[in-house]
This record gives sequence, C-alpha cells and structure tokens, in this order.
Amino acid sequence: MGNMHVGLSRLNSQLSRHELSRYIGVVLFFLSLLTYWGYVSIRFGLDNPPWSVGDEPSYDSIGWELSQGNGFSEQMNDPEFRTPYEQAAKRNSEFPQLSDVPNGPTTIRAPLFPLVIAATDLLFGRQFWAVRLVNILAVSATCGLVTYTLYRLAGVIPALWGAFLFVVVDFHTRLYARAIMSEAIASLLVAVMVLSLFKFARSTRKRWLVVAALMFGLSILSRNIFVLWLPGMIILLFWLQWRKPRAAFASILLFTAVTMLVVSPWMIRNCIVLKSFKPMGTQGLTQLAAGYSDIAWEHQGVWQNLDRYNFFDSVTTPAMTSLEKELAKSAYSRKKAFQWIRENPLKTLALVPLKIYHEFRPYSWSDAVIYLLAISGLFSLRKTVEGKILIGLVLINMFAVTVTWSVSGRFLVPLLFITHVAAAMGMWNLFLGMERIFYSAHEDN
Repeated sequence: MGNMHVGLSRLNSQLSRHELSRYIGVVLFFLSLLTYWGYVSIRFGLDNPPWSVGDEPSYDSIGWELSQGNGFSEQMNDPEFRTPYEQAAKRNSEFPQLSDVPNGPTTIRAPLFPLVIAATDLLFGRQFWAVRLVNILAVSATCGLVTYTLYRLAGVIPALWGAFLFVVVDFHTRLYARAIMSEAIASLLVAVMVLSLFKFARSTRKRWLVVAALMFGLSILSRNIFVLWLPGMIILLFWLQWRKPRAAFASILLFTAVTMLVVSPWMIRNCIVLKSFKPMGTQGLTQLAAGYSDIAWEHQGVWQNLDRYNFFDSVTTPAMTSLEKELAKSAYSRKKAFQWIRENPLKTLALVPLKIYHEFRPYSWSDAVIYLLAISGLFSLRKTVEGKILIGLVLINMFAVTVTWSVSGRFLVPLLFITHVAAAMGMWNLFLGMERIFYSAHEDN
C-alpha cells in the first residue's frame, strides 16, 4: 500500500516517456471522431433535419441562401429549403411546422457558421450530414487538443481521464456534435487560441500571438458575444508581459490589429446594409432588453424570447423590410433597456450575480461533477502561467455574461477546452490526494 502513490506517479511517468504517447492527441481525436459519428448516426440520423424551431433552421436557411447566391439572408419560404422539414413533419406528428414567413437580408447572425453550411451545400447539395460531420470533426479535434494539452501538463493518465470526461461524461459534447449550431466550431477556435496563448506566454514569439489573434477574430465571426471579450483580452495580454510595458503594448496593438483585420469585412458589410454604424449587426442591441427589463428581472437574468411577450409589436409593421425591422427593434430595445437601467439601478446591480449564477450553475449531475473538478483543477494550476490564462479567460467570459444575459450554460460551451483541461487536472490531483491519505494512514498503522 505504501508504494501505491509512488506507483501511480511512476506509472504515469513511464507511460508518458513512451515514444507513442506523444501521439495521444491524434489517437483520441480519431477515437472520439468514430464515437461521435456513430452516436449521431445511430441515435438521431446524420442527415435528418434539426427541430424546426429555434436557431438551427435560421442558420440552415442563411447557409442555403448563401449557397444559392442570394446573399446573407434568411428565407423560410424557399420550397427546396423547406422540403426536408416538411417531410420530417409528415413522418412525425410531433415535429413542428417550419415558419413560412419570408424574411430577407439579416445582420443578426454571425457569419462563420452559415458560410460553413453554404460550403457544404455547394459541395453536396441540400443536406445535413456534411455540416454535422464538420461539427463532429470540430468537437473531436477539441477533444484531441484537450488530451494533448493534458499530456504536456501532467502525462498520459490525466490525458486519458480528460478524454473520458469529455466524451462520456459531458453530454454537451454529444449535443453540439449533432446540433446545427455554431458552438462546436467556436469551441475548437477557442481551444487553438488558448494553446497559442500558452505558447506565446512561454516563448513571447509573435507568431503565436498572431495565431491567437486569428483564432479570436474567427471566434467573433462564429459567435457575436466574443466581441465583448476584447477588453479582457487586452488586459490579459498586458498581464502576460507587465514587466516589459513596451513589449506588452506592442503585443496588444498586434493582437488588436490582426483581430480587426479578420472581422472588419463583416463589420463594414453590416454598416453598409444597415446604413448605420452598427459594425456587429443588430443582435446584441435587439436583445439588450432581454438582459435589462422587468422580463429580465422576473427571470433572474436568464434570456427570454422578447417576441413571445409581444415586446416589439408597437415598432414593427408587416410592410417593413427585414432590415427595417431589425433597425426598429434594436433601437427600441436599446432605448427600453437603458431606460430600465436608469430607473432600476439596484436591480441592475442585483442582476449581475444572478446572471453569473444561472450561467455557471450545474444543470445536471455531469455538470456538477465536471464543474467541481474544474474548480479544483484551476486552483491547482493557479500558480502556473497556463492556469492564470485559463482563469483569466473564465473571468473574461463571466464579464460577457454579466453585461448581456444568461442562457443557462450555453455561453460556457465554447469554453469546453478550458473546462475539461481543468477538470482532468482536478481529477488527477484528487486521486493523488486520496493516495497520499491512504499512504499516511498506512504509515501510521
């Protein structure tokens, strides 16, 4: 018994020194790819349409319109687009009917994922299997990067535990591997960005900073909320080089410039089509009242669909174009949100911890296990530069939640890499700590 702790550490060291262990990330990428591919195919069907309400058909419609040369627009009344949804509704009486309201050009959605859908539609025609395969590849690549990072930080055994938590325990990875949503790609982009920041922090080589900035820019193009990370990213970069202020400011300028180079075409497009200075489009402003209003207060900062409350009925008419409606909604929501903030300063402050609570609290037993282990892992890594970067990014995401709204954990999905690296480290330290206790008890006896 006395050799148990030593044996586990020694076993981990021996396995980690093996020549093949350096390829563990690649191996786990392929294993997870086969797992997710089989799971989605058998459980749901790789080419079945998504549920016909919510974000999925919206992304699908924009991607289809792009592939047909109709620009970045949403048209639910296109017959060819509607066919698979209508066929699914005939097969399943519980499948809701797809909306047939024609929309038109839009600035609400971020562009990267619709462009991916458009590429698959151009290559393979009207389908769902190809875009699902892209998401499966993205989630599997994130798993591979998690195991690679854990191998570099602690060895083979923590890397294997990390893969187990990622693929088997965390249902989010399976959900977003099959969903026609942007989270899978965003998770991979964040993973590569974090690894690049690790490399930059250790070497201060600018090429890693450029890669991190490219990934951050693409992250903004995948999900609009990432633009709110920019102030925090600037602070994080300054902290990484605070002993060399000139180098820190140069890094900040380079990072910001590369990020803007990536996102500026999309920003310019939005300003042109809206004929207004709204570089990130209208989504954030349109939903601002969902984070600051009596509705937000009633639901403790958890996002609600304002349309269900007829919130915009007084400012939109059927005669308006899609872009006119977006502008009217964004202006009205912004006005009402700021009015509510002025009239309810104490409630506004009280919403901050409520939003954080509802976003970061566990919603299942697997969430509880992973989050508790992740907290332990972040604590154990707190004195390392990697740990400080991970903690900093969690705080940055927390800030983004506080100034917007909670979506009951969905804003945490792009942080899968961070969560699972931390959780596996927490699990590894838990096992080592238990062995130390058993070893001490054995020695006392």
